[in-house]
Formats: sequence, structure tokens, C-alpha cells
Amino acid sequence: MPATRATSGPWATGGVIIRRRNDTWAVVPSGTTENLRGIWAASANDAWAVGENATVLRWNGTAWGGRRRAVDLIQRRVGLERQRMSG
Repeated sequence: MPATRATSGPWATGGVIIRRRNDTWAVVPSGTTENLRGIWAASANDAWAVGENATVLRWNGTAWGGRRRAVDLIQRRVGLERQRMSG
């Protein structure tokens, strides 16, 4: 199970997200049914999880959100660049 350490304690994922606080591991709801494969945290309020079907989630210090697929984010960015360049 890959793990990373945030300021507030370690995170781990191997399909679900778990977080260690006060020497106890607990499942943190992610809001997705996709199998999560990796997690990385810059701080207690900024963590990212990625998974199957290009799932990308962001932790804001309170909850996981941004249940968008990476390809959707890329397509949106490309669309915005095209609009900027043509208009």
C-alpha cells in the first residue's frame, strides 16, 4: 500500500484512503467508487489521490473532492486555451 506523510499524519491508499491520527488508522471517505492507486500530500490541507479511469481527487483539509477524471481536466484546459487563442 503506497503511503505518504502529511503534516497532520500519514495517508495511505490501496483502493481506499486511510489516514493515521493519534496512532489509529481510519478510512476517510473519498466519494468515488474507482480503485485508488496513489496518494501524495504537500501539507495537511493539500493532498492528491489518483486512481483507475484517470480519477483525480484533492483533499482540502476537510474532505476529498474534485472527482474529475484527469482526461476531463486536460480536455477542459485545451478548450480554454483554444478559446483564448481564437478570441
